[in-house]
Amino acid sequence: MAPIRHRTRYFTATKRAHSEELRKKGNECYGRAFQEGLAPVVAEDRLHRAIKLYGEAYEASDGDQDSMSSAMKNTGLAYYRLAERASALLDTNRGISDNAYCEQREDEIVNWYHHAFLKFREACRLGTGVKSSGWISGVKEKTEELYRDVLEFLEDFENFDRRIGKLFQIAKALFEGKMLCELFHHTAELLFHEAVKCLDRKDYKGSLRYLHDMYYPVEEGLKYSPEHYYLKQELNILRQDARYQMATAESMQANSAAKTRLKNLLLEEEFLRMDLVWDTLDQFKSAALKAREMDIEQEAIAVYHQGVIYRDILQLKYRTKSLFKHVFFLCEAAKPKVFFFEDWYVDCLSSIKEYQDEARDRDESEQQKKKAAHLEKLKPALDAITKLTLGESHQLVRHLYKNHKPKVPNQKMLDEDIDALQEIETSSNKGHCPKRNKRKKMLLLKALQDYHPDKNTEFGEEWAVLSEEISKGINHFYECIKGV
Repeated sequence: MAPIRHRTRYFTATKRAHSEELRKKGNECYGRAFQEGLAPVVAEDRLHRAIKLYGEAYEASDGDQDSMSSAMKNTGLAYYRLAERASALLDTNRGISDNAYCEQREDEIVNWYHHAFLKFREACRLGTGVKSSGWISGVKEKTEELYRDVLEFLEDFENFDRRIGKLFQIAKALFEGKMLCELFHHTAELLFHEAVKCLDRKDYKGSLRYLHDMYYPVEEGLKYSPEHYYLKQELNILRQDARYQMATAESMQANSAAKTRLKNLLLEEEFLRMDLVWDTLDQFKSAALKAREMDIEQEAIAVYHQGVIYRDILQLKYRTKSLFKHVFFLCEAAKPKVFFFEDWYVDCLSSIKEYQDEARDRDESEQQKKKAAHLEKLKPALDAITKLTLGESHQLVRHLYKNHKPKVPNQKMLDEDIDALQEIETSSNKGHCPKRNKRKKMLLLKALQDYHPDKNTEFGEEWAVLSEEISKGINHFYECIKGV
């Protein structure tokens, strides 16, 4: 009777031979799946048969890592080809198949891709130390090819959430550090872009959801990034961008909640509760703080609504003006972006203009009161000036320069100019003479420059009022010959 050791070797060799035989049958079945003109259903059935035979070969290998790794590699390759052929067939039938069937088929294909990754990973683990480096490299290259095909397949998913879910499913099966880091970066990038799209649609809830979902792929990607500087840098940039986007979305959320409360305060509350008013004001302040230096538009909206509360409820004009001016400055800082068609911006500008008009009217009213007092005091002098406007211009000018001598430095009109004006007007030849009229206008213009209101503001309010009235008198004669 043969020793036990020899019998063990015999049974082991027999099992290995059986494993190899099963693997060869699986290879034959795998090869027949790619015969030309074969129906897709038959091809898929043969690949499933090959996968089953490879599995039996793995079980029959009796712990031999060489045989086990080969069986795993072949199984992974069969799953890969199964998913690849099904994906190509699905692309052809998308237009004629209903969504439910397409989604069911997509789930099956992703599961096959997932199994292919798992089998390749196991093949590399079992083959380490027993297979050549070239064999291991070949499996890893096939894994990279599989990875690129999966990403391409997932791009056709119409439902974004399903696409992200499948990416996370694939991530669980990956084993190569750089590939896993790339997948996490790709997933985080997709989530960020979708969050931005949601904000563009004013959907802050959706944006916040995707931004929160970003946290896991970004942090997981950074775990595998130390050896890949570029990916690490890109992930850090994404994390920073997400922080800015998060601030905008949270500010939009706070603004929305505060606006709802403000609406209830103004329209639905029977009795105004001041505690709720102050709470609402604090909500808008919180929204402005969240958006500060992150999103100018959301900050401006929050500040505007603070102004509305001070204007419509608390009725504090000075505070309202200050807040609305701040809104205007924020909008100016946001250029070239403009808000001309936003209701809140239009209302803000309208309120600012209203306050400016009120201030201008108030200033003008005060000025008119002061001017009336000075006019009353200057009435004798003004009556004399008015009377002289009925005669010749040289009479008025001579009276002015004698009784109300100009106070501006570098007086323009001299005594000889007054004499020249008198000579022109008292000349025996008073007919139309362009040259004489031009000379007269130049002389009157000198007098206007000496008494111009803008040049006489620094000599007291009374003199400024007098200068204004004198200018009117001189201008009366100037206008008479201006068109001549």
